[in-house]
Amino acid sequence: MLKHLFHGSSPHDTTEFKAEIRKKLSETLIKQKSPPKRHVLTIQANQPLTTAFEFLLQHNILSAPVLKQENPFKYAGFLDTAALVSAIVSVHDHNPQKAHHDLELGDFVAGLSAVDDSFHNDQLDVWTPSYLARINPITELHDTDNLLRLCELMGMGIRRVVVTNSKGEITRVLSQSWVVGVIEEIVNKISFQVTLDEIGWSGRRQVICCGESEPVINALKLMDKYKFTGVPIANKDGFLIGHITAKNLRDILRTRSTSQLDSPLSSFVTPLSVEHGQELSVKATISLTELFHKFSTARSHRLYVVDDANQLIGICSFQDLISSLIRA
Repeated sequence: MLKHLFHGSSPHDTTEFKAEIRKKLSETLIKQKSPPKRHVLTIQANQPLTTAFEFLLQHNILSAPVLKQENPFKYAGFLDTAALVSAIVSVHDHNPQKAHHDLELGDFVAGLSAVDDSFHNDQLDVWTPSYLARINPITELHDTDNLLRLCELMGMGIRRVVVTNSKGEITRVLSQSWVVGVIEEIVNKISFQVTLDEIGWSGRRQVICCGESEPVINALKLMDKYKFTGVPIANKDGFLIGHITAKNLRDILRTRSTSQLDSPLSSFVTPLSVEHGQELSVKATISLTELFHKFSTARSHRLYVVDDANQLIGICSFQDLISSLIRA
């Protein structure tokens, strides 16, 4: 199908495009597009935190629902690897004598006790998977809900939505990556296109980033402070060279050492061209067809918007993009 790309399109064109997206999302039910039901990996609420995080590492996943009871099923929320960012920062800042020694995962978990002044090392048993999962509560939809409702939730910052059966058991986890693929299919069926700039993208703002010579711990501190899922890295000339994300965090945990935390980001950063072979930097003039294709193939939740000189001018997160698309 021939697509027409409207550069500098009128507000009417953009409004028509958004209306078409909303119409198709509202007409499509989750059950028409959702992945097949399968066993969902869960963490037991009474497991030691060390065991729970080892479980995430072992299965190479960033999060898992925490199960409190069965029949009926009740969940505390999602335990996320990102919960350990605070622990890693705490270990680094409060245990300088261990800064360059090998540590067990339990040492990182113990660092959680320093995050909250109401708990001390001798009360570490208070920190359970159930306790930390409260940060990421379960958001539930049904097979008969439409995709517009799902996108509205993700546009509000909810990163994952679950589908449950009659017993309340989670049968599917609908992630941002899955939604990207579904919307890419919808966008490809629209006979005309608009660009990122034309839909009212809100990511053109001052971007917080780190320099390549800064230590890794600086990027983790930013992720901890602002609850970022990733931080862009620039070279000494201000050009974007890569980023650090929760995937890098998994690598730190696997090494069992904090010695990398003081290493320069240049030796640890993920180049923007290695995410499944996709370049993660884009121009604001990119069409939404190309944009969703990049999101889908790179399996990334954020793309970095650069100018013609490769200077970083903004970040296009999946949340920002969805919010802009479904906003009237």
